[in-house]
Amino acid sequence: MKNDGLNGDQMSAIRRGLNLGRALQKDHPEISTMYKDHTLPEISDRLSVSSKYGINETIAVIAVYNALRGHYEDFGVSPYEGLLSKEEINRIGKEHQRNNGRKTRDEKIGIFGRTNDERLEDCKKGGYKMGGIRGQETYETGVGIYARTPEQHSDDSVIGGNKSYEEKLGVHGMSAEQRVEAGRKSAASRGQISWTDGEIEHAYKLSLTSEYMHQSGRHNGRACNELIALELNKQFHDSEAVRTEDTVYKSLYRHKKSLESKVE
Repeated sequence: MKNDGLNGDQMSAIRRGLNLGRALQKDHPEISTMYKDHTLPEISDRLSVSSKYGINETIAVIAVYNALRGHYEDFGVSPYEGLLSKEEINRIGKEHQRNNGRKTRDEKIGIFGRTNDERLEDCKKGGYKMGGIRGQETYETGVGIYARTPEQHSDDSVIGGNKSYEEKLGVHGMSAEQRVEAGRKSAASRGQISWTDGEIEHAYKLSLTSEYMHQSGRHNGRACNELIALELNKQFHDSEAVRTEDTVYKSLYRHKKSLESKVE
């Protein structure tokens, strides 16, 4: 029985959710069809599971999930088959996630309703990271590479590589000198332009200035590397996006290590 670390109330809640999952299968077999167009909380709400069975909303949602997936563990409850396969549940669940991401973006809910200045202020307070936000939006909305399966990614890599080599495309059509130059440009586009002593020293001073530190949250008192990157780009790179939060973090880390070694 997988009950390590669970108290009596927790075990009781788990058993109730499992038993109710079996009951829902009998009372509402249409749950398997509903899940294709509705999320778990929506199904629970539409069927009035909480009020009908006299349980709280959390257990109601868990019970709906149990009805879909079935029960194969112990917890003192006999196992039963689910209304859908694990693969089908995962596939539909991901689709719900993408749809929710699109809705959040289109209706400008949460982080999508904030301006860049507001997001930067969040950074000072230990809030969102702009780069992470954009990546999360891409993931949630299922666009670009996130719209393709692992098998498609693998095929893309093999086919693309063979075609480039055979037709002398990209790097395969460049001379050694051209590849070096392309490498430099690529590094520059990723914020890997060499740091001057003056720039790294300035970044280090900013990291010690309260104005460029998180003011609250779990990162309170730590350098806000995103703000530092913006300031460096403004002063040293004509406001071009050369430095990023990640490259600032790595460069400051190396710089601090070098200072520590000098002291030793």
